[in-house]
Amino acid sequence: MARIKGKYDSKLLGSEEIAEATRAFHFEKPDGFTFTPGESIELFLPEDFPGASDDRQRSFSLASAPHEDRLTIATRMRKSAYKEPLAAAQPGAGVRIVGPTGTMSLHDDPDRAIVMIAGGIGITPFISMLRSEAQADRPRPMALLYSNHRPENAAYLDELRELDQRLDGFRLVLTMTGMKDSDGWKGETRRIDADMVREASRGLPRPHYYIAGTPDMCEDMRQMLDDMGIDDDDILSEDFTGYTPPS
Repeated sequence: MARIKGKYDSKLLGSEEIAEATRAFHFEKPDGFTFTPGESIELFLPEDFPGASDDRQRSFSLASAPHEDRLTIATRMRKSAYKEPLAAAQPGAGVRIVGPTGTMSLHDDPDRAIVMIAGGIGITPFISMLRSEAQADRPRPMALLYSNHRPENAAYLDELRELDQRLDGFRLVLTMTGMKDSDGWKGETRRIDADMVREASRGLPRPHYYIAGTPDMCEDMRQMLDDMGIDDDDILSEDFTGYTPPS
């Protein structure tokens, strides 16, 4: 059933750098706003937003969990008529939120596992899911495969490592594809492949598979899961269009 979007006024609470060239932005959670982990919002900058141009709308996955008292998004920063005014704005600047929206919402079957495949800033919907499950009385079994170029590009890396230590039934697989010639990284360096997914999901009960990253990555991962024999109904993906991985 399609979710009915709402329109809400909100305010910027602040922002912070969470990885190289990546910022998290925190907003007041409007009264009555509810969402399922993994869903998105459309964020509008009003005409009177400081420095705003005609480019005033973007869609973002929520990194915050439903139990949190604020809404958080995270994005790679680059020079754009939308992101530069947002980054320069002072706390209290007004915004308009439309949502929730998106296709990535967490399934409601507590007996089925979750296998998440994230590329770069595609981690954001999965942070929402993980934060939510970390508060549950009986967290679902979960695995996350998270690919970045280098550790400094990896948003929420410290939080994920902490959850890996604390959360029973959570498996974290990190791969840094730009570290092949470096001695500074002892983990995986290859691109996410079928063997990696099979190992991470071994023994998990009837997993749902979630993919978030660039359009090319999502297409490649869906094809890989299809080749592995995963039913298409058990795969959800969300493209982060416009995101260019760091070189």
